Amino acid sequence: MSQVSKFRIVTYNVHKCVGVDWRLDPARIVNVLKEINADIIALQEVLCIHGRNGEDDQAHFIARGLGFNYCMGHNRELKGGVYGNLMLTRSSSITSSARSNRHSGSSVSSPPASEAINSPC
Repeated sequence: MSQVSKFRIVTYNVHKCVGVDWRLDPARIVNVLKEINADIIALQEVLCIHGRNGEDDQAHFIARGLGFNYCMGHNRELKGGVYGNLMLTRSSSITSSARSNRHSGSSVSSPPASEAINSPC
């Protein structure tokens, strides 16, 4: 009989890391995700202004805080950066592909599958 590998997946709308108390706190998101202990994480509404502080470069801040590899899905530009979906994984490799959702008018762009992930915004 073959052995089945188990892994935990979580999805979470982080609302640009602003909590119900209206505080912007990316570190709180990292702490919640550490408690969940997922292997694959899909986050929505992530702001990523590359090279800025943790409040603005949320994708890098969260990935670094968890020690995960990541890929940012660009839905639109916001505040000089990108805003969209963030995929994180414990795995040493992750691939993605670009696609367009014409029905909603939004698009998601990611690096080609041949590129290494830990993708900047």
